Amino acid sequence: MNRHRKSFKAIQCPGYSHPLTKQLAGVLRQTQGERFTRFDAFRSLLERQAAENEAHPDTRPCRFEVTHTALAKEWGWHRHTVVTFFQNLEEIGVLQVQRTTVSVWICIPGLEETPQEAG
Repeated sequence: MNRHRKSFKAIQCPGYSHPLTKQLAGVLRQTQGERFTRFDAFRSLLERQAAENEAHPDTRPCRFEVTHTALAKEWGWHRHTVVTFFQNLEEIGVLQVQRTTVSVWICIPGLEETPQEAG
């Protein structure tokens, strides 16, 4: 048994966390050079969701608009990889995606607020 291996129960960003299930970990596990890992990409989505929730506290859970092309450029991925990533997360119920002709609207249900650190 490796005592030094980290054990994660949730993925966190400032103010929010999302439970890390075995299914989600399977979708997120990847690393490839300079590109975002799937973990980094999911955290990026969490940060966007958190920012939207903060901007509109009365309408939680909020959704936010992105394009596959913009995320592909930001994450260093191919556009098709972004589409597949969204499909995988949607299949396991982590993302709710509404597609339009020019963009996608994303909502991440299941976010839990994390306590704010004392400053």
